[in-house]
Amino acid sequence: MPSEGQWVPGWTEAQQNEALALSEKMAEEFVPIQIACASLNCVFSFAVLLTGFLLYEKLVKGKVYVKMIMMISLCDFLAAFVMTFGYPKDNSLCEVQAFTSVLFFRASWFWTILSIITVFLQIQSESGDLLKFRHAFVFILVMSCILQVIPSIYGEPYGACFNGISYGHIQWNGPQRVMVHLVSEYAWLSVCVFISLILPIVLMFHTLPKKFRGANDDIQKIMKRLTTHIIMYPIALFIFWGPTSIYGTYYGIIHSGPNGSYDNTQTPQEFIDTNKIFLTLGSWSYLFGACTSLIFFSKSPKARFLLRKIISEALCSHTEKDVKNQTRLQDAPPP
Repeated sequence: MPSEGQWVPGWTEAQQNEALALSEKMAEEFVPIQIACASLNCVFSFAVLLTGFLLYEKLVKGKVYVKMIMMISLCDFLAAFVMTFGYPKDNSLCEVQAFTSVLFFRASWFWTILSIITVFLQIQSESGDLLKFRHAFVFILVMSCILQVIPSIYGEPYGACFNGISYGHIQWNGPQRVMVHLVSEYAWLSVCVFISLILPIVLMFHTLPKKFRGANDDIQKIMKRLTTHIIMYPIALFIFWGPTSIYGTYYGIIHSGPNGSYDNTQTPQEFIDTNKIFLTLGSWSYLFGACTSLIFFSKSPKARFLLRKIISEALCSHTEKDVKNQTRLQDAPPP
């Protein structure tokens, strides 16, 4: 967390104070919205995780794609959960929040893209071989760990909170801040967003018509339904994370100085306006988890049926207990 004199390199004390006053108003307007969106993400993502936990044997066990969907929801839930607390002013809490949100939001992008890549490769493969879940898990774990340590290698700490507002997951005052931010975050987000746009189009308008033209057997029908389900997740990624990817990459490039340093040419008002855009796009991005949860339940009739059955049985059981308790009280001898 930068000190007051280091908030943005090159600013005078008067500019720092002006930005500080503007940021207080921005916090009142934008942070509650972001907290609400993160909370909504948590609620919907938790619903998917709870369904997977309760119905593991019937719904999740042995099903690679369902496990991937569960991982998307788990990563989104963990990343959004730390954002429901707003932006802390404490150094340590700010760093933990930034570290956690970057790690798990990026992992959710990877799981989303890997799911559609798995579908594509399975359709293209003559043998129909499927990527094993443990291999996917190891790949994403290794990639996430490598990218997560890049800022530390270049001396860029996590957590750029100032006056209760986040100005990025990595501090502004490092000599290679823009380069590190692009390499560890926005470059990979842009790659994932690009794939999320291209692969669904290829699958829907080329691969599926070519592979399943005139197909009538059950296996091919199942693959068609599976594909039309899975492609909804990268489409959601493109819709909710695409604007953040485009604006974040654009902002990083135009403010990149020598050797990837941060070259600030903005006035305090322009700087605050920029962060209002980031906060707005961040709030929109947090709704990705809610959207994927709705996709899961809308496209999974088995999940809906089993969940309704469990809820119905639980309510019936609770009602029966109430009736038994009431009967027992009525039959009890008077005191």
